[in-house]
Amino acid sequence: PIAWPALARATPDRPAYDEAGLLRAVAQGLAPGGRVLDSAMPRYALTLEDGQALVAWLRALEARQVPGVSEDRIRLGLLLPPGGRGEAFAAAFAAALEAAAPIGVFGRRVERVTVPEGDPAEAVRALEAAGVLALVSGLPEEAQDAALAAAAAARIPMLAVRAGTVPGAHALLPGAVEEGTALLRVLPDPGRAAILAADAAEARLAARIAER
Repeated sequence: PIAWPALARATPDRPAYDEAGLLRAVAQGLAPGGRVLDSAMPRYALTLEDGQALVAWLRALEARQVPGVSEDRIRLGLLLPPGGRGEAFAAAFAAALEAAAPIGVFGRRVERVTVPEGDPAEAVRALEAAGVLALVSGLPEEAQDAALAAAAAARIPMLAVRAGTVPGAHALLPGAVEEGTALLRVLPDPGRAAILAADAAEARLAARIAER
């Protein structure tokens, strides 16, 4: 627990933190009492203003309500394409989640929330109203871009398998724009390359690749 009341309370492993002790831990890796923190804990060079802002933020955490997080659960919203692809994505995500976190995360079970298929931006707004911590997108690129704009307005993080055509989602794999850009960069003269587009959606992708 990193909310200030937890840090300011002594435990069997350490004395209580005060503000100076917390900043010493962050900057030098020394816990109250002088114990050296594990090397997995990064050390940060903070200015005085940075340190004061960090302490103020930790103090505010206790009163902060995090959407989609309660004492016993974490709610994630799924953005699914229509039909069989959406069903397959939901099943694959459920299986991956079961394998990665069979008993939940930090004592909280993970609950998946879906909404009826339709306009991606409306789906994001419905999931925001339902109260979710983050969105997980299985949408194709253009639909994902529309959802991402709505998610950014609502300040909801989005996780995706593939990147969309605009940045903003946390993606596991590159999207068509990144792949096309990488291919062009290995050509001796990318300015003379031709990008063939079969329809309007592909033409929009081609324009973004050329811009990149």
